[in-house]
Amino acid sequence: MGEKKRYRRAMLYFIFCLFFIFTGKVFAEEKQYESFIDGYFKRMMAEHNVPGAAMVMVKDGEILLSKSYGYANITNQTPVDTEETVFRVASIAKLLTSMGVLKLADEGTISLNDPANQYLTTIQLSDTYQQEITIEHLLTHTEGLEQSSIGGKTLDSNAIKKQAIFLQENIPNQISEPGKMITYGNHTMAILGTLIEDVTGMSYEEYMEKAILAPLGMDHSSFSQPLSPELLKKRVTEYRFRNGEFIELEGSYSHMVSAGGMHTTAEDLGRLLTLLLSEDSKLLSYETIQSMLTRQFSSHASLPGISYALLEEKANGISYFYRDGDSEGAKARVIVVPEENLGFVILVNSDSDELRDEFFDEFANNFFPDNHNSINRLPIEKPEQLSGTYYYVQYPRNDFTKMMVLFTGIKVEVLNGTTINVSPLGEEPFGKFDKPKTFVQVEPFLFLSEEGEHYLAFGENEQSEIEFLFSGAGYHGSYVKVKWYENPGIHKLLYIVFIVLFFIGVIYWIVKLVKHKTLKRTDHLIGIISTLNLLFLSLFFPAVFLVGMTPGLPAFTKGVNYFMIVVFTLPIASGIFSIVLIRTQVKNHSGKYTITSFFFIFLVFYYAYLYYWRVLGYWY
Repeated sequence: MGEKKRYRRAMLYFIFCLFFIFTGKVFAEEKQYESFIDGYFKRMMAEHNVPGAAMVMVKDGEILLSKSYGYANITNQTPVDTEETVFRVASIAKLLTSMGVLKLADEGTISLNDPANQYLTTIQLSDTYQQEITIEHLLTHTEGLEQSSIGGKTLDSNAIKKQAIFLQENIPNQISEPGKMITYGNHTMAILGTLIEDVTGMSYEEYMEKAILAPLGMDHSSFSQPLSPELLKKRVTEYRFRNGEFIELEGSYSHMVSAGGMHTTAEDLGRLLTLLLSEDSKLLSYETIQSMLTRQFSSHASLPGISYALLEEKANGISYFYRDGDSEGAKARVIVVPEENLGFVILVNSDSDELRDEFFDEFANNFFPDNHNSINRLPIEKPEQLSGTYYYVQYPRNDFTKMMVLFTGIKVEVLNGTTINVSPLGEEPFGKFDKPKTFVQVEPFLFLSEEGEHYLAFGENEQSEIEFLFSGAGYHGSYVKVKWYENPGIHKLLYIVFIVLFFIGVIYWIVKLVKHKTLKRTDHLIGIISTLNLLFLSLFFPAVFLVGMTPGLPAFTKGVNYFMIVVFTLPIASGIFSIVLIRTQVKNHSGKYTITSFFFIFLVFYYAYLYYWRVLGYWY
């Protein structure tokens, strides 16, 4: 008996020691995480003037850390609370929408490989290509639809449209074959939200509450627009910092709720991440959850890609998946690192995105040291074909925002036999080309940035010519190389030339009026046409961007206002006067070429230019 007691005591002591060592290690690890996160958030919030933030860290399927920083409202000194404070998380809604669709697939109600049109009754997608758009194409943003931002938002809660109605009025055109490249956009997820409604017979908001939010215990989350009074009281005030002070921003509403109309808290999103990092889930099957954490599509075998819900990137050789949310005065991100069983939620009530965007790179540098070997530089194949300007594939072709592509493309230059430089033409939205970057070739047509783990790849067309560029970062933008006559430099120069020549036309008319009491009819017509078009070219960008703009929202995102219509009418009016000019010139033509003749030829090129950019008339 004595020996048995001693044996039991020894075993209990051994188990106690193991438990102490293990819990001590876990506690020490948790303290390391917390120390880094506290230091990072306090530093970045001070550097980038972020008033408030919330962070949740999930480890091994459980919430490990839940941290709040700063204020939800500066004036009232209301502190941020991870459980109670409600943030607008915009495109994080796409993650939840994807989960709603995958749940329907889990239940056997739909099949991801079926054409989306098989289930859509409210709208129908175009069938431009032999390959129909499947639900899987929509989940991976490879459906090939163009994307326009006209009228997607409103500031008036009484003017919110049902997204099915909005899509009926704004159904996007198909511009690339399904399954070939990533064409990220809001319309894609709005279509999936409409599919949910058509299949279930419930509103999108009702289905998501019943099927996703309630089972996960996400009691402070909602897709309702406007928010309920209870949640509205807990909603953060959104800010932007300008000229040394915080400016409160007015919140907008999205007509595409399943793409960007979600409000939630940090801990509610933390509960969602515990589902994704748990081995046992009653909401979705294990296979479905793995599909959300596994690359489903990539434009190149070695390029980070996209899962059924999340975008993939790398940091220090570790793949992670994420989804961002961007609104006028709030930024959000969820991050899942499958191989480390880690997840993060980051929410801020500021228009500054540096804190969110740089977090995981710094975290990886601290806890997953870079173990990469030196970059293997390979000679560039077809270097003469790589250089040029590239536009993102899904740019709008059939409305007045087509011209915005002049300021959102990228330029590629070959620097030497192994290196290229990629620089943005302006505010590049899809490929994380926010500044000039240098890339080296590491595999045929695959390049890696010298300053980080940003991959890009080039693709060939059917004639084996380089025509496409694919980014492995940001929203994984796909780009098409433009022809020489589409070069943005040429078109910007033409815009300026038109302004100068019409200005000369106005001066010509004024001088003639001053010098002569009576003028020929053609001189008056040249003056009137020049004045109308000079006004149009001078007012076009202010009209579509500035007049009616609110912070973070260009005017056109809220629809076409009366001032835009007046501006769009100017070239139509000038066209009517141009017809009168032509008839007058033909009637009085003496066989000699005059200023009027050359002016007419100039007008032909000018109107062709306007038509090409879809700004001749009412293209919206």
